[in-house]
Amino acid sequence: MATNISRVFGVDFYTESKTELLADIQKGINQPYSYVVTPNNVDHLIQQHDKVLRKAYTKARLKLCDSRILQPVMHSLEVDSEAAIPSSDLTLDLLRRANNECLRLVIIDISKENYVQ
Repeated sequence: MATNISRVFGVDFYTESKTELLADIQKGINQPYSYVVTPNNVDHLIQQHDKVLRKAYTKARLKLCDSRILQPVMHSLEVDSEAAIPSSDLTLDLLRRANNECLRLVIIDISKENYVQ
């Protein structure tokens, strides 16, 4: 499990590099079910009062800083975070690993532009 976690705006963010993140995700593969949350914008942090969203964050095994806007804010709060890890980059790495190792992988994107009714 991840060792470098820092609380920012009520969320315990993973603060290691993407390389370390991929290793931590690999360690969790044998778990029956776990997930990683990447807030794609600062608005998710503002919406932490929403019970459903807060529950999703609370139950996530890892919470990542995806935002290049939030990253400098975290640094100004003296949070030692390697770098923002964009979910688009992470998704490609996970897809490659899943393909190479014949793993099952589920990616859920709830952004409005990708939502089909």
